[in-house]
Amino acid sequence: MSAKEMFIDFLNLIFFVAVVGFAILYFIAGDNFENFKNIMQSLAPFGLFGLIFLAVVRFNREKKKKRLAEGNSDIEIHLSFFDKTKVELFIFSLPMIVCAVAWFIDGRVAMSDFIIACVIFIIASLFRWWLFSKEEV
Repeated sequence: MSAKEMFIDFLNLIFFVAVVGFAILYFIAGDNFENFKNIMQSLAPFGLFGLIFLAVVRFNREKKKKRLAEGNSDIEIHLSFFDKTKVELFIFSLPMIVCAVAWFIDGRVAMSDFIIACVIFIIASLFRWWLFSKEEV
């Protein structure tokens, strides 16, 4: 591990200790435990995906270090037109999946569910456009 990586890990540790210290002082000593409970319930989904993201970043950092040592940091992906069609099918089915989940849970699709499905479709479409705009014909 290089000195730069050790320093970044140290800063992460200091930040973590500061956040935990602030939380202890604010929520427990400040008698705001009900607020803490509400915040934790709201942030639980973000925490789960945050942990997964940190694991992926850690794995990719090791992979990047290995590839840089080998002198090969480029990634080439060869996709067929069928692969592009599968991506488009997936992207166009995402809003339907979101609406179907809402329908199974509530028995109806609310306007907010429809708006969420549209936002997901737009984000996925923009990502597909960005990814395939690098295509060389």
